[in-house]
Amino acid sequence: KIVAALQGKAESVRGVELAVDRDLSGVFDLDDATKVQAESGRIKDIGKAISGFNAVDTGVFLASPALFGALREACREGKTALADGVQKLADQGLAGVTEIDGLMWHDVDTARDAREAERKLLATVRKPSDGIIARYLNRPVSTTFSRWLVTTAVTPSQVTFVNLVLGLVSAGLAAVGGYLAFLAAGVLFHVTSVVDGTDGEVAKLTFRTSASGEWFDTISDNITYLAFLLGLIVGVQRSGLPGHVRQSALLSDATEEVGELSRRALRL
Repeated sequence: KIVAALQGKAESVRGVELAVDRDLSGVFDLDDATKVQAESGRIKDIGKAISGFNAVDTGVFLASPALFGALREACREGKTALADGVQKLADQGLAGVTEIDGLMWHDVDTARDAREAERKLLATVRKPSDGIIARYLNRPVSTTFSRWLVTTAVTPSQVTFVNLVLGLVSAGLAAVGGYLAFLAAGVLFHVTSVVDGTDGEVAKLTFRTSASGEWFDTISDNITYLAFLLGLIVGVQRSGLPGHVRQSALLSDATEEVGELSRRALRL
């Protein structure tokens, strides 16, 4: 989005347009940041050691060929930093700023910076709608998986397919009936709820979100829920439990599953 905002000014830039962040409290390493003093959308001063700054350089900028001339001029004066070239343009009124308005950016120079950038990226996949279980149990586990998966060639749809298979296996275990089968089915069904978050996380982190991927995920989820409910019904019937226990279990599970399906349908 930062790049897109700068691209929108491509026709009007005669010098350089710099994406800046005015939220100084959110800058991870302010001491090392390149400071910017901006007024009326123009850069007045730029550098790592300036005083009176009101923004910081995000490191993303749109430049015309004029920047190269400014850099050559700065080099002739013994100033070899990129900011020195930008300052030359600023002195001519040719250096503008684009405020990023809360968009995420992070300057990575050290291993510590990289760890913080990774933490920020993983935090973006969390949803405000996450409940207590999702927020404190499922999401920490799913983001751990996602952190590894994004370094591989695995696609979000492949993760969705694996999750569908796990869901069908859990339904098959539930249909077997008996304590151990129910226990295994329950554990595996919860695993599917964890993995269900991973495909979306991988898609967001690798910029591969798509309408077809969301459709496949939704269909897979609904197939899993219905299969597990049917498997549970079969398992309870085969387990030989007393009638009142079977009715209570079936009513409770059916109500919960139908409620979840209704909520998903409303979101669609």
